[in-house]
Amino acid sequence: MQVHYGSQYLVNMSRFQRGNKFHVILNDKDFTIFDSFAFCLSPKIQAKIQLDDSIDRYEIQRHSFHNETIQIFGKILSQGEFNGVVDLKVIKELYDIGRELESPDLITPYTLIIENEKINEQNALDHMHIYISSENSAKIDECIKFIASNFFKFDQNFLSDLILSENDSMEYYDIIEKILIDTDLTVKSEDQIANSILSLIKKSDVFKSFLQLIKIEFCSYDVCMEILSLCSKECIDPVINCSIHFIQSFLTKKSSNKYPRKIQGNEKVPVMILNNEEQEKRIKSLEQTTEQYKQMIQEKNRTIQERNQKIQNLENNIKILNETIRNNERKINDYQRQANEAQKQQSYRVLQSIPKNSSNMQNIYDTLEQLRKENNDDAIRYAIQNGYVDVSNGNGDTIIHFAAMCSNHQLIKKLATLGASMERLNNNRRSVLWIFVNGNCYEGAEFMASNYQNLLNLPNADGQRPINIASSPTMRNMLLRYGAA
Repeated sequence: MQVHYGSQYLVNMSRFQRGNKFHVILNDKDFTIFDSFAFCLSPKIQAKIQLDDSIDRYEIQRHSFHNETIQIFGKILSQGEFNGVVDLKVIKELYDIGRELESPDLITPYTLIIENEKINEQNALDHMHIYISSENSAKIDECIKFIASNFFKFDQNFLSDLILSENDSMEYYDIIEKILIDTDLTVKSEDQIANSILSLIKKSDVFKSFLQLIKIEFCSYDVCMEILSLCSKECIDPVINCSIHFIQSFLTKKSSNKYPRKIQGNEKVPVMILNNEEQEKRIKSLEQTTEQYKQMIQEKNRTIQERNQKIQNLENNIKILNETIRNNERKINDYQRQANEAQKQQSYRVLQSIPKNSSNMQNIYDTLEQLRKENNDDAIRYAIQNGYVDVSNGNGDTIIHFAAMCSNHQLIKKLATLGASMERLNNNRRSVLWIFVNGNCYEGAEFMASNYQNLLNLPNADGQRPINIASSPTMRNMLLRYGAA
């Protein structure tokens, strides 16, 4: 059959040797391409790389492929296209690869062939896949009807073969449910339905709800036991409820007629007949198995309750520990407050013990600096209000002048913030600003210049303004910026 794969766009991209290398692995065959080409070939690969740019490979693990399939796939990856006569089986395999990659270039040739064929047992799956991809609801309904009415012709894995991966399970859930409850559903036996559902469950747990569609009284003993075994392994409430439903349905010989179905040849004889001695034994065995499951569930419930009680005890202990921690934190905070208060009182006493005269200026300065480091604003405010910062020497230098001479702009800022006057001049008419500029203390000078602009152009006793003694261009520019002349 003559077919064409790829496009001129893919051909051009195959020649565009740029980007990071990317590996497409078909079973054990590794094809190396560039990620730019992978983007164009497969939207699925593109989405994965966009989510995580460290991804450098995509693996397709399926049934064995024909050598011709692998060779043609390699040519498409290396050249961007392929033209030639290809066997239908190879076209189908390339279609399967295309579905995995979500690549229209690989899907289209087989799609065109299938759309021109009448649906039959061999192509029913492909028809369904194609019409789901194209969202053709009328054709999907047609496929559902065909599959349901011919269900007896398919094996137990037919429904599970609809699903390529577990991620597709929810997409096919509604479609498979419609097949199973279709009024034209025709089966070989109830075992066929049961085995088909078991096959689906192996593919994904989302299909466990289909267990309730099984008519247990028409199933063989072995199938019943397999279903119950599956239910008991999980021990999940909804599944346990299903197992109880099966047992009750069997023992009471009641099943829902909500979803009737046809048996091929109209043979509706139950496999299990109550008046048969062997079946009675099997019923008893099922009863015993059910009781064992109930006991097992009760035991697990007890275990869960014990674990929950332990968790509750641990949570209570954690609450007690947290409350103890909070109490200790409150005590620590109280002790800290008491210690801070004691420190403040001690600072007051130290400050009050210092005579306010010029011989103690260094002591007063050191005490105020210590109070600043302790953030003891109350004691500093007390010192300001009680004249400690106004103590001066014979040259008229007060504590603020002394601090400026020491380039202690932090203490100056603190004293200014708490109300100390910063405009006082010494006997040589030197202001705090003048002293900061003379000592080249930029931070202190800028603080004074920005907050006490009346001192900017105030000369000292020798007629020198702060800008006249600025020793650096940076200092000079700053003074000019605030209005020095």
